[in-house]
Amino acid sequence: MSLTQSDYLLDPELQYIAQESARLYVQDCKERGVEPSVGSVAASYCHRVAEAVADRAAEKLPGRPVGRLTAREAYVIGSDTLVRQDKDQKLSFLERIDLAAQAVVTAAAERAVKGPPPEERYEYVYINFNEGFCNPLKH
Repeated sequence: MSLTQSDYLLDPELQYIAQESARLYVQDCKERGVEPSVGSVAASYCHRVAEAVADRAAEKLPGRPVGRLTAREAYVIGSDTLVRQDKDQKLSFLERIDLAAQAVVTAAAERAVKGPPPEERYEYVYINFNEGFCNPLKH
């Protein structure tokens, strides 16, 4: 079994998760007397949406390891989408949430199927020269 095209779309349940998380975050900020930033609002719901998508994928793909976006990756994807696709901030509050959440849903579904990208590893190779890198012109 694999994910279908509808698994890559923002459905009413995921939309509710995103909008309600954002609403509760903004309400909490107002109660504390803090002005929420666009980025902090995106951070409040993007990882929840990504987790919900990964949980669904785990149910649909039993016995297969499911890749998950980190909270930071989900936030970066959502906020980057807002910056690139609504530069002038002309969309309403809920439309912006839906826009970012759709990008996160697509990325989270891809990660669930493909798994995490390979880690980049930089291994330091010590060259045993007293004078540093081997340079024949040093002598």
